[in-house]
Amino acid sequence: MSHFGSRCFPLYCFLLFCQLKGCASLYYVTATVGADVSLKCSYNAWHHGPLPFCWGRESTSTFGCNNQVIKSDGTSVVSRLSWRYSLSGYLRGGDASLTIMQVQESDGGKYVCRVEIPGWFNDETTESIVRVNPGRPSQPLLSIRVIMERAVRVGWIPPFNGGRAITDYIIDVKKIYDPWSSAIRSWVKSTDATVVNLRPATTYNLRLFAVNSVGTSDASNVLTFTTKEAAPEGPPLDMQLQALSTKSIKVNWRPPKVELRNGVLRSYTVSYRDNDSAVQNWLHHTVAATGDPQSVILTNLKYSTRYEVTIQARTNAGLGPASTAPLCSTLDEVPPDPPVIELEDVTSNKIFLFWTPGFQGDSPITGFYLDYKAANDSWTSAVRSWVTGTRTSVADLHPATTYDFRLFAVSSVGMSKASNVLTFATNEAAPEGPPLDMQLQALSPQSIKVTWRPPKFELRNGVLRSYTVSYRDNDSAVQNWLHRTVAATGDPQSIILTNLKPSTRYEVTIQARTNAGLGPASTAPLCSTLDEASTVATTITLATTSPAAVTTRDTTFSPVPPDPPVLELEDVTNNKISLFWTPGFEGDSPITGFYLEYKEANGYGY
Repeated sequence: MSHFGSRCFPLYCFLLFCQLKGCASLYYVTATVGADVSLKCSYNAWHHGPLPFCWGRESTSTFGCNNQVIKSDGTSVVSRLSWRYSLSGYLRGGDASLTIMQVQESDGGKYVCRVEIPGWFNDETTESIVRVNPGRPSQPLLSIRVIMERAVRVGWIPPFNGGRAITDYIIDVKKIYDPWSSAIRSWVKSTDATVVNLRPATTYNLRLFAVNSVGTSDASNVLTFTTKEAAPEGPPLDMQLQALSTKSIKVNWRPPKVELRNGVLRSYTVSYRDNDSAVQNWLHHTVAATGDPQSVILTNLKYSTRYEVTIQARTNAGLGPASTAPLCSTLDEVPPDPPVIELEDVTSNKIFLFWTPGFQGDSPITGFYLDYKAANDSWTSAVRSWVTGTRTSVADLHPATTYDFRLFAVSSVGMSKASNVLTFATNEAAPEGPPLDMQLQALSPQSIKVTWRPPKFELRNGVLRSYTVSYRDNDSAVQNWLHRTVAATGDPQSIILTNLKPSTRYEVTIQARTNAGLGPASTAPLCSTLDEASTVATTITLATTSPAAVTTRDTTFSPVPPDPPVLELEDVTNNKISLFWTPGFEGDSPITGFYLEYKEANGYGY
């Protein structure tokens, strides 16, 4: 063998061994610019223990690593080319994987991991081909620079571009409660922008996107801001002028449209001047913005003079445009004085009034406005009617109700001030409605319990004084009514009719009474007293841990009625109890239901 052959023979054997057994593993890894990427490499540390290894780029080497980026002695990093290269795996366990942080496009290419295995030509290599793709820009961070009445200036620091230059920024702006789908979108190239055409005193949301050739970033943080107030853009609405006297004019108006107020209305400036004077100086009156509608009375005016009036709304930013109305002249005649109204007669649903007119002023009185209302209502809800003469009546009133009445005299000059207020109550009437929820319950062969509730409140027509409970033997040939009077003391009420005949059907009615008489009767199905042989069943009491105890009493009787059921406790809470029961023998007729009674354990009776 030649000298050359003897020197190269081991190399040939090594290459042949690598071809047959395979000396390197090959991985393909794809990453996006800005992300972290991990390249796999490992060895059998359990067999060999911790071993030195290194990572290089582009090409392999017989010994060591070409273009080395990081080296380890098997337990820690010995050297590295940049802070972006790290070993994040468990080194003592044989994990030699390389992590490249914040990958750049220049990081693409071939990486080789070489683990130094003891012995000749035993080193293990792992190759990774890294492909780095550009990505979308990262999420921008947005901030407010200046807030104006109709615009906002925002700025931001350019985010990471993802490996491709940022070409545009997208700005979305919308009102706070609108969906993003309704946002107004604009495109800019700089790192600040002024968003215009906003409404004053309006709250908006604003967000930003960065765009490169790869795509669009995620949305930035959302800015929420309220534009500054501006002077109102619209005038006050529905302005009206009304001459009240020879020296006063009443001005009425409503606020500007909401979308034209441009902020919180603080006040109104009412300006007025004498239109008939040679020198027309404006006078001004400020009125606080307190409601809708509003009014002011201009006083100390000239007799029989035309006045021009304007109104402007004001926010903290200034005055808005003025509203105007036709010229209004103060009165040139004196209106009538108010009349004096008196009560002539009253019934349960009707009143008779008369009045004495006051001084008629400079023009004859042509009639009167009569206002009336329930005493607890405001005059804005009053019923108004036109009357003439000096007396009238008002019908269809509600019994036992207090009313207020007042009168205005009217002439061609105007309307007087209100008269004295006459307050009175209509008389009581008999109730119009029967007692409610009437129920009959046989207690024994000689007694029946009657329970009921008062009539509806609006049908009582006064204070309930008593109830008349009428009853008669429905099985007798002569059915004479018997009557019991019960004082009206509460809701509900009850009475026990006694000294009745056994096994007899009774008809019962109830009528409510006021001082004016009895109302209509309520009725219930006939109720039969019990047989003479009936006996009362026992009582079962269940104590609970709730604030109240529950007691049930079986109200059925034997042998003809059903046998009593067996009552049991199912569940109990601090304010509720659940019960179940097993019905007994039904007797001579199917059971139609049950009565459940309960009381506190220490209470008296049911």
